[in-house]
Amino acid sequence: MNRERGFSLVEVLVALMVVGLALPALMGQMQAQTDSQALLRNKTLALYVAQNKIVEYRLRKREPNASIGDSESGDVEMGGARWYWRATTTRFPDIQAQQIEVLVGLSPDETLSSVVAVFNE
Repeated sequence: MNRERGFSLVEVLVALMVVGLALPALMGQMQAQTDSQALLRNKTLALYVAQNKIVEYRLRKREPNASIGDSESGDVEMGGARWYWRATTTRFPDIQAQQIEVLVGLSPDETLSSVVAVFNE
């Protein structure tokens, strides 16, 4: 019996069906990974903004006649995006310390990062 070498039409169609089912799942995984990386980048930049605000607070606190409010907010640009921050200060007179909490997000209502620091007065 002389048999031809190669793939039959059915084998080729089954292989194409397997590839057709696998590619969308793979693309979905790649999209999820890309979204995850973007979120991680934004959270990291938000953390940097919050840490910068705490350092600014510490430097302002050392200035003579510095006025530091109980609550402040603003925006700053970092990493090609505008970041909105809110800082709340709480004083603890019995232990002569104060706490500052900084919340940062890409919009005034969003919070991607939150940093709390406590300082001696």
